[in-house]
Amino acid sequence: MSKATDRDIANEISQNDPMHWAENYQQIETRLHDSLEDIAKNAEKNGYKNVLVVSHGGAIGTIIDTLTPGKEAVPLIDNMSVTTLSYQGDGTFRLIKAGDMSYYQAH
Repeated sequence: MSKATDRDIANEISQNDPMHWAENYQQIETRLHDSLEDIAKNAEKNGYKNVLVVSHGGAIGTIIDTLTPGKEAVPLIDNMSVTTLSYQGDGTFRLIKAGDMSYYQAH
């Protein structure tokens, strides 16, 4: 028996939602990417170099999965971890670090 992926779970929930409110995985990916791109473009327009976006591990994992398709499984995103992305200016992002806890482990 194989483990269900986040994609499988989201799609199953969406397909079985009697109210049709639940998003499928593609809709979630699109919403998250578009939101990050809006944030990045606004920051760029206003001259900001660094932006902090706070989210939960599920959303961060989906973003990483979207940015690195076909790669190994997304690492566990612990509470308080830092995932660093770089906006490339053309609607794409580059993953720098995922689930980094080094700042916390140093203390």
